[in-house]
Amino acid sequence: MNETIIAAQKAIETDDANVLHESGEKLEAAIEALHGFADKGNERLGQALGQLTKTVDRFHHAAEDNDKAGASESLSLLVSQKDLVKSLYQP
Repeated sequence: MNETIIAAQKAIETDDANVLHESGEKLEAAIEALHGFADKGNERLGQALGQLTKTVDRFHHAAEDNDKAGASESLSLLVSQKDLVKSLYQP
């Protein structure tokens, strides 16, 4: 996930719509996988994953529309939400 975030940031900087869109698809797949590993009894983690899912969806739509400002904003939020999910995750 970290590598995809870095690739997305570079794609925004270089105006590479293809890599930006591909990053959105990869991030959606990663978040979907996280849901499968999450402790269903951890309500805070579930809520954080829900918010992260919405942010990744917004990022993906912005990437599809080649909306660099929207993608950049969503990506910044995604990074902080990812860190929150990581802090709540209990393997």
